[in-house]
Amino acid sequence: MKNVLMLTNGFPPHAGVEASRAAHLAKYLPDYGWQPHVVCSHWTQTNCPKYDPHFGGDRVKSYVVATVPPPADLSQVRSLSDIAAKAERFLSGHKNPSVWTDAILRRVNEHLQTHTIDAVWATYPFRATLYAADRINRAHEIPWIADFRDIFEQWTPRSQWWFERRNERAVVRSASKIVTVSLGLVRILEQRYTQSVECLPNGFDPEEMETVEAKSDPGAFSIVHTGSITPPGSVFRASPSDLFVAVDNLAARGLITLDEVMLMFYGATEDQMRPHLNGCACSRIIKTVPWLPRHEIFSLQKGAGLLLLLGARMPGIITAKLFEYLSSGRPIMVIPPDHNGVDDLLKKTRSGAALSTTDEIEAFLLKHYQAWKSGAPLNVEINAEEVNRYSRKKQAGVLAGWLNEISR
Repeated sequence: MKNVLMLTNGFPPHAGVEASRAAHLAKYLPDYGWQPHVVCSHWTQTNCPKYDPHFGGDRVKSYVVATVPPPADLSQVRSLSDIAAKAERFLSGHKNPSVWTDAILRRVNEHLQTHTIDAVWATYPFRATLYAADRINRAHEIPWIADFRDIFEQWTPRSQWWFERRNERAVVRSASKIVTVSLGLVRILEQRYTQSVECLPNGFDPEEMETVEAKSDPGAFSIVHTGSITPPGSVFRASPSDLFVAVDNLAARGLITLDEVMLMFYGATEDQMRPHLNGCACSRIIKTVPWLPRHEIFSLQKGAGLLLLLGARMPGIITAKLFEYLSSGRPIMVIPPDHNGVDDLLKKTRSGAALSTTDEIEAFLLKHYQAWKSGAPLNVEINAEEVNRYSRKKQAGVLAGWLNEISR
């Protein structure tokens, strides 16, 4: 069994998206001859807004060999002013926050005194993991993979892009392989680094979905969205306002009864939703729930009449929730089409439709509502073979192959 050091900020019991990617790959890597040694932040119910003690299970959590306090906790200890924190961001580059990175490197060096590590996997977003992997490579000549779940353009003001690009190149140039989650991001990173970039998409854990039962209100046709809602005009995802207009139009024509419809937004707050309402009549059937544990979210996804995905406006973004939706087996509607990978994925998996106009949304909603009303809800004839490509168990095998390649 070879050993891989996995550097990530998020890991169970943190249940965010970053933690999910790291946890599920770690879960299945031993099946392919790689033992994970995870170094991450130490998450508790006090410091973690997405704390889920059940996520990951004992086996996955046992792979953690060292933790450090999360960056926010360390910043509070240092009492950095806002101005000083911003200055450090530019001066320290990808080492920022340097107090977190220094703590990680101390723990890694301690671990290396008693363990042999054959390769390192470091995941972004959280730039300091890339810096730490670069330092480990320079000090110990251990090959490493730079894993980009996102790119800095998604999170950083354009005025800072030059600094981010300079800092990122300074550390990623030592990576043996660069990996990202979509073909759109592959193209961006290949232009940046003038080298081949691999694609390992977001995915789902088949065991996680198999263990939950569908949960729904039999008296209501539910449209379910899981995840946060961004402000109107955001590049990350579109507004749900077109859906609200379509629901209002159908109700105004007497084609649907609002009291029989539920618009459920799990992972969103009322404050996030308010700018998108624009006085819509259906606001009274909209429910927001800020956060739920993963197993409850999956139960609601499996019981949904329709699953809603709000399309991204920035090239290369294929949100992780799409793959959870695929594993639920429920029909998906994407508003609007992104013409950038999601639409093609829906067609290949036969899992739903991407809708451009209010008329298209109305027609799709009405078809599914009427089928539900008749007692014969429409299902989707999922292409199971295509969906299985995004199983974390299968993807761990792909990652193991790359680790074998760089560690020869």
